[in-house]
Amino acid sequence: MANKITPSHDPFARKFLTDIEVAKDFLTIHLAPEVLAKCDLNTLNIESTSYIEDDLKLHNSDVVYRVALKSGKGYAYIYTLVEHQSTPDKLMPLRIIRYQIAIIQNHIEKYGETLPLPMVVPLVFYNGVRSPYPYSSNIIDLFDNNELFDSAKLGTFKLIDLTTMETTEIFKHGRVAVLEMLQKAVRVRDFKAIIETIIEVLLLGKASGLKQSLVDRGILYLFGARDVEEIKPLIEKIKQQIPNYGEEIMNFIDAMKLEGEQEAKQEIAQELIKSGIDESVIAKATHLSKSQIEEIKKSMH
Repeated sequence: MANKITPSHDPFARKFLTDIEVAKDFLTIHLAPEVLAKCDLNTLNIESTSYIEDDLKLHNSDVVYRVALKSGKGYAYIYTLVEHQSTPDKLMPLRIIRYQIAIIQNHIEKYGETLPLPMVVPLVFYNGVRSPYPYSSNIIDLFDNNELFDSAKLGTFKLIDLTTMETTEIFKHGRVAVLEMLQKAVRVRDFKAIIETIIEVLLLGKASGLKQSLVDRGILYLFGARDVEEIKPLIEKIKQQIPNYGEEIMNFIDAMKLEGEQEAKQEIAQELIKSGIDESVIAKATHLSKSQIEEIKKSMH
């Protein structure tokens, strides 16, 4: 036993699986019949990229094949992961999804966002100590509620399309209506035409107990997305029709202005400090105190 040669799994497996003729045999045997029927193995090409994380490369190797589809429209990738580690990974379906996404992302970077994207068909070659392989190969079994998984499958999403949502529908949403209506408001061409609607939705939010801080942020969001002159009539309407909201909003806007001015002064001071300007000159230019300038200096080191 002292003279036992330790096999190097990775070169051994890759040597076989990167031989085109052996690879064709391997895929003919192990691909699902319905997948094999769609693939033209005569076009089989081996990609050079590996997708295994660095900390797993000691016990794993992978081969990526690219094959044209018999339909003549597009191609697919076949991802083969060779597991050398003795302990199987219960989270293997999650790892496989990461590799599939990485392959698709690499495809997009090479060929652009042209649709449709190619399918990535995974195979896992296992030869661990435990037999048979003890875990599921279906990601659904990693979750505790299969029915919920079916309703929110990975890679699918429910679309909340504000561009088609009617105002009457938005007004049924209580506090959430403020979020939806203000987001919708940044895109409308005629902002003046929806000012009354914004007032209505703010009143709805107030009646629903919406926090003032969220209203403040909503108005600030509008200031960042629309012309200030467009916002002024809205602020006047708020002050007239929702007085306490109007006062709070104006205080908030003033505070944001001061904060912005302070940040601008600090940025100017930093540039002057970098240029070696004397502190007294910086203090005059920015109206910052010497102690404030010293703090800025410390933060730059």
